[in-house]
Amino acid sequence: MLEQKWGGKEYILGRFVELIRRRRPQIVVTHDFNGEYGHGAHRFTASLVDEAVLAAADPSRYPESAEQYGAWSLKKLYIHLYGKNQIRLNYAKPLAAFENKNAAEVAMHGYLAHVSQRKNQDKRFRLAISGEKWDNSLFGLRYSTVGYDNKGFFSGIDENYDSSLTAESITWSVELPPRPGIDKPGTSEAPTAAPSATPTATPTATPAVTHAPDSSAAAPTETAEEVLYAVAAMLLAAAGAIALLVRKPHKKSKKKSRKK
Repeated sequence: MLEQKWGGKEYILGRFVELIRRRRPQIVVTHDFNGEYGHGAHRFTASLVDEAVLAAADPSRYPESAEQYGAWSLKKLYIHLYGKNQIRLNYAKPLAAFENKNAAEVAMHGYLAHVSQRKNQDKRFRLAISGEKWDNSLFGLRYSTVGYDNKGFFSGIDENYDSSLTAESITWSVELPPRPGIDKPGTSEAPTAAPSATPTATPTATPAVTHAPDSSAAAPTETAEEVLYAVAAMLLAAAGAIALLVRKPHKKSKKKSRKK
């Protein structure tokens, strides 16, 4: 059904491949293969991103975008809730880029602006952001060209990666304001009027190395905050089909870009 609505698998996959080639990300973060709570668009997105990562590196696949942007091999693919090579992101850490808010707080403010979602999604949002179910801080490293040393999202890419952005566990107290015209202030269904998240995070222990890192891999500079930005956006995607790209600034291609 989703394939038919969106133009068929090959068309959609080609668009994903084009996006990766055009943006040239170092890391891609996407949905759970099971769609978190079973959301069809989330499942479809995760499956397509998984395939698109390899296709983007092969110039014989979708040659039109390969000719325009060049083939692109990213460094890592992280899948939400993937069971292997797991890592937990400390999205409890306040960041200057977020005006000293953390990723979860930014996500909650965004969620509150997504009015159409609040009718049925408040409970799911609380469960996911609190880590009780569909833990939004937990990811697994599905694919890597720089080894599987999973000390941090940028392990093998940026030697100066901030390890405090990884955590062993996060416990949240999540409160959302009442829904206008639906909840009555002061009821158990309608917590206090301001969203809040109270995290408890501990630095991660050094995980087991699945494969030796690729010592020949380059180590470009990255801002670790970009990963938190991607996850903050992902927390808002309860009904969206999106691939979240974390990319490094790069020089403009000499090739002409497609006209809009």
